[in-house]
Amino acid sequence: MNAQMQLLNQINQILNAQFLPVGKTTVSLTMLFYVAILFLALVIITGRLKVWFEKELLSRTPIEPGLRSAAGSLLRSILLFVGFIVILQTAGVDLSALTVVAGALGLGVSFGLQGLFSNLVSGIIIVLEGPFKVGDRVEFDGTVGSVMKVSLRTTTIVTNDNVAIIVPNSELIKGKVTNW
Repeated sequence: MNAQMQLLNQINQILNAQFLPVGKTTVSLTMLFYVAILFLALVIITGRLKVWFEKELLSRTPIEPGLRSAAGSLLRSILLFVGFIVILQTAGVDLSALTVVAGALGLGVSFGLQGLFSNLVSGIIIVLEGPFKVGDRVEFDGTVGSVMKVSLRTTTIVTNDNVAIIVPNSELIKGKVTNW
């Protein structure tokens, strides 16, 4: 019985040995297991929530399938980010040291993704306002064709010569589009 207690004490010491400092917090194997299990649960739950959000909630609206998928992915990404921060805080990780790094990283990413966000917002405007839709005959930048696909980032226009032109949505919002 005494040998079993010593073995359990040794296992406990190994699991609680602090080996990696993160800010003011040191990480142990127990903390890593805790974070890993909760993060796995978070990934599974947000995946199911995304499917429910797209198939049950948004399928009842007139929103296009591409936009539904994008909205579900955006919701899942936000929930994963917030959930991971909450998991780290409940595990006792001091995140104050990471705020400066996260702010600088966020600023750099925002400059890098400025064009992408411009196209996404323009795509949302096109889908919601509906200046044209799939099947419409449009003229843009001297090119006449039929709209074949409207996604969040780009719009595909097929010309009379059967050439597919993929136009970023921000250009369609800024430019002159004639809907025949």
